[in-house]
Amino acid sequence: MRKEIEVKFKIARFGPIIERLRRVGAQLEWRGREESFYYDTISQHLKETGRVLGFRREPNGQNVLTLKSIVPTKNHNHSGILQNTRMVDEYAVETEHFKETHRLLRHMGYSAYSSQAHQKQHWSVGGVSVELNITGRKKYIEIKGVPKLVKQTALFLNIHR
Repeated sequence: MRKEIEVKFKIARFGPIIERLRRVGAQLEWRGREESFYYDTISQHLKETGRVLGFRREPNGQNVLTLKSIVPTKNHNHSGILQNTRMVDEYAVETEHFKETHRLLRHMGYSAYSSQAHQKQHWSVGGVSVELNITGRKKYIEIKGVPKLVKQTALFLNIHR
């Protein structure tokens, strides 16, 4: 299980970001359609406590179960990258069994309340993952890793605000 910080930025174009990623030797790990499902109890216990339980199938064949909690930004010293961003703690575990994981979640009292399909590119560079994401008409970049590296990556990609 891993714990990481996630920062998202809305973005207009991916071209300049991809050029900068290539310049530093980032590796494109995968690209394609990702399916995400979001779960909660009927009483919306997770939503009420600021958490999101998600399960996704990535284009590379991995199935990932995640639990995300919103991090209050006032408790972090990440000046320069927090405007128009979202920071979360994320716990994630991979599973080999897509259908069985859905069944297990239902048996534990969770129901899928939403699903989304995204077009994504997943890059890795210097201990950080960078995802370029298109959901509907919206484009955004998501950077995951330890806070110091996330900030450095955002500054290098020129997406800090």
